[in-house]
Amino acid sequence: MNMINSLANNSDKRTKKKANPFSDTSNLKIRELEVTVTNKCNLTCRGCGFDVPNQIAAVSGEGIDQHIAALYQLKGLGLSIGKIVLVGGEAALAKSLPEYITQIRQIGISDEIELVTNGLYPQGVSKEVLLQLDSLVISDYICTDSFETHWRQYLEASGSYSQIWCTEYQAAS
Repeated sequence: MNMINSLANNSDKRTKKKANPFSDTSNLKIRELEVTVTNKCNLTCRGCGFDVPNQIAAVSGEGIDQHIAALYQLKGLGLSIGKIVLVGGEAALAKSLPEYITQIRQIGISDEIELVTNGLYPQGVSKEVLLQLDSLVISDYICTDSFETHWRQYLEASGSYSQIWCTEYQAAS
C-alpha cells in the first residue's frame, strides 16, 4: 500500500516555504517561528511528519522556561517575530498552554500567536486560550491517497468543495 500524506510537512507535494527566515532584513524580523510545547500526541498517524522514532522526553516546565528565556534574548538583540506558531505533538495537551501564551504576549516580541491542533482534545483549547490567539489551525493529516480521493469526492458531492474553492478564490482576488 502506498502511504503518501500529501498534506504533511515532509511531503514533496507540499509547497515549500522560502529558506530566508527574515521577512525584512533591515530590521531583522523573523517571518515565523515554530515552538514545540509538547512532544505528546493523542494520535499515532502513519505519515505524520512528527512520527519520529526515539523522541526526546516530553517538554518539561524547564523546557518552557528555556523557550521564554530565548525569546527574551532574541528581543534583547533587536529581533522581532511575525508569527509564533505553537505546535506539538498535540499542543492542546500542554497543561500550561494558557500561561505560556500569556508569557509570550508579555514579552512583546511577536505580532501574532498561532496554535496548531488536531482538534481532538478540545478541553486543552479553552475559552481563555482562544481569546489569546490570533489564529487557530486544525491539522488534518490524511494518510492515504485513497482516503484523500474519497474525501474530495464527498466534498464535491455535498457541494462543499465548490463553496470552499469559491470562497478561497474570491478572497485571493
